[in-house]
Order: sequence, then C-alpha cells, then structure tokens
Amino acid sequence: MNHFATPESWFHDRRLTDEARELADRSFAMLQADPRHPSLRLKRVGNFRSARVSLRIRALARERPDGLVWSWIGPHDRYEPLIAQ
Repeated sequence: MNHFATPESWFHDRRLTDEARELADRSFAMLQADPRHPSLRLKRVGNFRSARVSLRIRALARERPDGLVWSWIGPHDRYEPLIAQ
C-alpha cells in the first residue's frame, strides 16, 4: 500500500510535541512494514481511514485507488469532531 502526505498533514505534524512526533514516526514505519499491526488499529471511520499513534494521538487519511493520503494528525479530542463530519 502506498502512502502520501499532504502539505496540511505536515502542518499538523509540526504542531506535535517532539515526543508525539517520534511516536508518529515509529507508527508510520510500523504501518509501512505491517499495516495490520494491532497497535495501529487502522480502520475505516466514516469517510476516513484512522490510525492510532498513541492513546492520545490519531492520524487520518482518505483512500484513493493507489493508496492512502494522510491529511491530519493530532490529539484525540480534535479527532472526534473531524470524523463526525
């Protein structure tokens, strides 16, 4: 599976703490190695695909025929309103 990052996703990535960014980097490496790894909890949520970075951090992507386009990463409290849209 291919993965693509939008400029918007990099904007959100830069707003993470260093610790959260490190967790995100590890989660992305895990996603590339094994998209079905249970700790990622990659799943469909409404119009998105959601991946768990940590208890408090989630990442969102949209599916397209050639892979996933990651557009958001951030705290769980901001994640809930996004997936409700």
